[in-house]
Amino acid sequence: MAVAFVLRLPSSDWAEWIVPIRQTALAIGVAFLGAAVIAVSVSPSRRDLIRSGCSPSDRALPAGILPLLAALAGISAWQFAMLLAWWDESRTLLEQLTAGERDPLGLWTIPAAMVSAAPFIATLVVLLFILTAIAVASAGPPLAARVLRGCVLLQSGLVIGSSLALAPIQSLAAHVLAVAASGPDAGILAAITEAVARQTFFATELISRFQWILGGYVLAAFATWYWQALRAAPGDARLYADVSPPVAVDPGVGVLTVPAVTATVSSSLSTVFGGSAYRVRLRTHWILAAFRVGYLDYAITPMSARASDARFSFSGKDGLFRREPSGPCLLSVQPEGGAWRFRTSYVVIEPSSGGIIGILEPVGANWHVLDRFRRPLAQVEEAASRRGYCRYCIRVDQAEVCRFTWAMHGLGVWTAEMDIEFSDGVALRLDPCYATALAPILESQARRTSQRMD
Repeated sequence: MAVAFVLRLPSSDWAEWIVPIRQTALAIGVAFLGAAVIAVSVSPSRRDLIRSGCSPSDRALPAGILPLLAALAGISAWQFAMLLAWWDESRTLLEQLTAGERDPLGLWTIPAAMVSAAPFIATLVVLLFILTAIAVASAGPPLAARVLRGCVLLQSGLVIGSSLALAPIQSLAAHVLAVAASGPDAGILAAITEAVARQTFFATELISRFQWILGGYVLAAFATWYWQALRAAPGDARLYADVSPPVAVDPGVGVLTVPAVTATVSSSLSTVFGGSAYRVRLRTHWILAAFRVGYLDYAITPMSARASDARFSFSGKDGLFRREPSGPCLLSVQPEGGAWRFRTSYVVIEPSSGGIIGILEPVGANWHVLDRFRRPLAQVEEAASRRGYCRYCIRVDQAEVCRFTWAMHGLGVWTAEMDIEFSDGVALRLDPCYATALAPILESQARRTSQRMD
């Protein structure tokens, strides 16, 4: 990218040389950098992979995906024979260019980098193809799909960037052959033509194969995403097959029609989040939190002094609540309308069973708490909002059952903490897991509101 922006056209005579170089740099730079940034945002962190404690019986990949990945890895390993031949050819070409010597100034590294760059990237592609299958098979069930998506994004960047750079590189090679043809030595022209032809053969043949292998990985990632969407979609009638009487789904609008006699479904987590008050503290580094770079992680600790009270954590990247230290997944809060929307509804899921507990739906600065059939359970109102202070209340039939108080304790929003206070008998009116699921969302909303006021 730096080369593409620094290089300028000093004259029209140099244009035919500079333009292919800039095109190559842009093709590789944009594709590689874009894929890397998106893959980092999609892939789970090392900490999440180590601490993932969900049940292994909850499959994250549909049947047939792992055999497909194994087959793709085997086909990728088969490309090593051509890769070794390309490396051998590149080594021979480098010896011809440098006469087998290394000058004291180190200028021999320039042709060495130019000759070895293409086979080096091809080697990275093959290794990434193989490592993708190994990483997905080794990842835990809740994170395997995210590992697959992140690896496929990296593969796409490498293959697409290499494919786009092939045409300008061939154009540059054509200019080299044209210059050599104007010289008096026909032997030099023949040697250069043969070397360019062999390099072009290896590059075009391997890129064509890489594109087919990448297509297989993209198909596997899409099948995994579609399979998960069918399992997790709140409007899917199969999620409610065990409900009696059955829930009817209107295929025209996708709205659930729930008989009035159906009882409200509550989760089995009422006793887990059984404390009367909790404190939500930010775990993300304050610089990242101040500029809202990446996801926010939180520690949720009881405000009582009893050592036996459970402590929890929330990861903004995967939306999972865990019991500390290194406990299993207790609750999952996932965006319903897509992670890229500014204001979206959230689905509260019990990871052990995969069942939907409820839905959190935004209405301006307030929120509606709905059960899994989208029936209203409670309202969340913004009771106060000013610089460095926000307060929210959960009301059921106009009765306050829970209060969230967000306040800054220093000069920046990164010093803020949020207190969760439950009213007496809250479990009889509303499952406490709804308030726990709302806590990170309201903390982030209050933090954003205070930043705008500043």
